[in-house]
Amino acid sequence: MSEIIEGSSGNSAEQKGTNVRRFLATRGLLVIKEFREIGVVKSEYGQRIKVSTLIMAVGKSAPRENTYGVRLETRDDEKNLQDTSFLDLDETGEFLEALEFIQTAAKRMTSHQRDYTELTYSTKDDVTFGFYQSAEEQQPFIKVGTGADTLFLSFEKLEVFKRAILQAREYLLRRGGEA
Repeated sequence: MSEIIEGSSGNSAEQKGTNVRRFLATRGLLVIKEFREIGVVKSEYGQRIKVSTLIMAVGKSAPRENTYGVRLETRDDEKNLQDTSFLDLDETGEFLEALEFIQTAAKRMTSHQRDYTELTYSTKDDVTFGFYQSAEEQQPFIKVGTGADTLFLSFEKLEVFKRAILQAREYLLRRGGEA
């Protein structure tokens, strides 16, 4: 887990954004996109996070070069809002480690009396998750995108979310992606 703590701040231009996002922004190409829904996790207040795989390729290139990723989409039907962010396949391992670390830290901290405290992790494409702890409670949360609402989860739903990311990663690896 030290990679997460000691990792770079992600400020360099070449690290900003995911390969998936850059691929989607490319113009003048025929792009083949393949999606597979892995699961949907409902937050505490009705919004949902949909986890899907995404495999993209240029339609005319030979040999075909694929880009593999995970698509995270949040929906709030009441407000008619939707936000989408992506994880490159190669960042899913660290993402899963961060989820595990946050779950473990929350268990350790639950019995400690603390001032308001947050533990968070952010990705290249502005997915932020973690938990907060106050004197009264502990609550996991996730935010998909820079302008997105924060969605609050139970720790059980955070585990369901983690399993969905793991299933997406395993599927992409089976389909030929490399982590």
